[in-house]
Amino acid sequence: MKPHFIPLFFALSVTLSATAATPCAENTVCAQTNTIEGHGFGNSAPTFEVPSDDDHTIGRNGIKVDQLSTEDEDGDSVDISSVKYHWCVDAENYCFQQNSRELVLAPNQIDKVFTKGTGFKKLTVAYSGEMQKGYPEETRKFTSEATEVDLEYPADFTDGICYEIPGNVVGSMDLNTDSPLGVEVTHHLEFPQMALDTLPGKLSTKTSDPAVNFKPEISGLKLKFQQKALPDVLEIWYSNSNGAATPKKLTVNKVTPGGNGAPIIYSFLGAVIVNGITVTNFSFVLNTQDIDYRKYMAECNDFNTP
Repeated sequence: MKPHFIPLFFALSVTLSATAATPCAENTVCAQTNTIEGHGFGNSAPTFEVPSDDDHTIGRNGIKVDQLSTEDEDGDSVDISSVKYHWCVDAENYCFQQNSRELVLAPNQIDKVFTKGTGFKKLTVAYSGEMQKGYPEETRKFTSEATEVDLEYPADFTDGICYEIPGNVVGSMDLNTDSPLGVEVTHHLEFPQMALDTLPGKLSTKTSDPAVNFKPEISGLKLKFQQKALPDVLEIWYSNSNGAATPKKLTVNKVTPGGNGAPIIYSFLGAVIVNGITVTNFSFVLNTQDIDYRKYMAECNDFNTP
């Protein structure tokens, strides 16, 4: 038996070596299969825990996909600890550092997935991992197809969310009074609907000119609102350094809505008297472009209720 056994073992070794040297047949797993494509492993795209037809809200809760099965269709075990999820913005060639099946996008990450004035970029999620599979049984890698994530903004008046307008968009902010020329007066404005680092937003300027220019004070600030759309009526409270009288309200209307390159203009015409000074006119101009600056979302606590 022994003389016959050695040639048989040698022949079997040659056969296996020859098989290992040739490419794997389609839909089979052998020594050359480093990355599994099919072969009983379901590499379909991830599915969401919430229905895929629901949009996912930026800055509120997380975006989560279903847990991967611990076995493939052949019953081979998947090493769940090796599975990584890849949340990527293809156009930017950028992937978030989170590798779990849940992605939480903070408002200050909005620029990663959103282009102001254009809309959301394409965000996708896929997974990859390893498992023991095939003959001989070895560690094989797998990668899934990608699922696109539909994104949306939070609802208006959501705690922790603001909508910004950069101060350099302000074309002008002018207040006309009957203050005597040459007499120095400090003029104060408060904006209950608009945060300027604090809420209410506050501006002050000292001048001896009855025509008061607030643009230098506001240009370096970020204007924050609770709504994506600018309010039709802007409430402003005016006071001055002439005395201790209670501030009085200016009801300022949006007289032009902007769009197509036209400016947004807020205007007040009337007669409001505070400490002997009459406000006769207030004008606030935002120089818009095709970009809608009102859709710039930011993280803030200015409007949060205690």
